[in-house]
Amino acid sequence: MYHESDERYWLAVGRTRSDAYVLIVAASAITSEVRYADAADPDAEFATVLPRRDGVEYSVEHAIVDGQKPVFDPA
Repeated sequence: MYHESDERYWLAVGRTRSDAYVLIVAASAITSEVRYADAADPDAEFATVLPRRDGVEYSVEHAIVDGQKPVFDPA
């Protein structure tokens, strides 16, 4: 479970197009932050793609291209 303590942010939870990852998106009018975890692992820890910085918005996606599943590693 995730709790957003900053009331300026709304939360959304979903899966990537590939269904390989669960995403938690926290966003405000001008800032966003995305966390991801392996959808196949019920004990997976969520990792942050990029920590939030005021005024920076981004989104991420994971898809299977030509039948191959690329490794999702934003680091």
